[in-house]
Amino acid sequence: MEEKKASKKWLKTIQILAAYLVAAWTFLQFVDWALNRYSISPYWVDLLLWVFIGIIPSLIIYLYNQDRINKRVLKLREKIIFPLNVLLIMVVTYFGFGNSDLGATTKEISYTDNSGELQTQMITKEEFRVNLPIFNFEGKTQDGSKMWMNRVINNLLLLDLEQDKNITPATLGSIENITDKVNQANAFSDYYVDGEFDYSDSIYSITPIIHNSKNGKELNRQTFTGPDFFDLIDEISIYVRDNVGIVQEMRDQYIDMDIKDFTTTSLDALKEYHFGRHDIATEIDPTFALAYYFKSVRGTYYSQGQLEEQYQIDRAYENRRKLPLQLQLKVLIQRHIAYNHWKEAEELVKLQLEIDPNDIVYSNLLYTIYSETRNFDEYLEVTKARYNEQLIPDAYSVMQYRQALLVNGKYEKVIDLVNKYQS
Repeated sequence: MEEKKASKKWLKTIQILAAYLVAAWTFLQFVDWALNRYSISPYWVDLLLWVFIGIIPSLIIYLYNQDRINKRVLKLREKIIFPLNVLLIMVVTYFGFGNSDLGATTKEISYTDNSGELQTQMITKEEFRVNLPIFNFEGKTQDGSKMWMNRVINNLLLLDLEQDKNITPATLGSIENITDKVNQANAFSDYYVDGEFDYSDSIYSITPIIHNSKNGKELNRQTFTGPDFFDLIDEISIYVRDNVGIVQEMRDQYIDMDIKDFTTTSLDALKEYHFGRHDIATEIDPTFALAYYFKSVRGTYYSQGQLEEQYQIDRAYENRRKLPLQLQLKVLIQRHIAYNHWKEAEELVKLQLEIDPNDIVYSNLLYTIYSETRNFDEYLEVTKARYNEQLIPDAYSVMQYRQALLVNGKYEKVIDLVNKYQS
């Protein structure tokens, strides 16, 4: 009789537990949708999952003994297990999510444009973006006039994907073998992209391949064909984002311009741009703002005279309206530098570092600005803050902080910093 009663209790317990698991899973699916819909931290799903799983031991004990427990009659082991279970859940979630951002996935940035008007933009916080290395595409074409094109695909994808602040793309074009690709990608990303390119009978064929960055295993591939090379880049950009977890609701947060609308419609101009012959590229396409911009940037590091640098950046500035916002800001920064407007350049570089805190180009630009203005104290404050805000500082933050200490004559702190990472 007792065995039959116990069997019924266990059956009822299992039935209720199964219903609990189904309800919990359904609730998590709803939470996941709501978080994506309203741009709230996805860490809540993982946290709630741990809570739902963590209370199962106490739940089983309660369900099996609910008649007695509802009468507030608890045995000693239950008085120990219930609070201990809650304590363990609190400890696990604290260590697992204590340093996680559980707020909004976006933040608002404000800046003053060249007309003096205050502009604002919502961007996805860096920690919620998908990192995505993009390697060169393998050329399959036998057409000698098109062999250069496989090596420009990753750069065009980079430009197109940079419009979407749900993703942080990077090009690593010089790496060819799978072992080196995995070694480069797995430190900061779950995926990487490479692929194949072909051209035959006036038709372009591009096959992007998405890999698992931990082992190089192929996850997805799809071949895109058509007579318009630039249109294929736009299609591949959407395909890539779809397959790395950037859903439509997330993509809709940002303007997605066609690649030809903010680069060029001329393959000849694109070829010259790819090979660094920016003068020829702008002769072919006088509205090619990016070519003017990079010509001016080159003049900053390899001086061709300030007037030439100003001329090139003025041409980029005239055509800036065809560029996405972040590229417009790059043009504006370069224009301030060309005209020695250091304060304005500093403000915009700091803004860009809010958007992309780990961007090496902007970090170097900030150092260049502080060097020109001899403002080494501010440079030390910025690099120190960046170094201290990271739980485990990355190598570049350490290097920048060390460099700032050196130029400020803080040699003892430099030695302490070096010893810290050598020990």
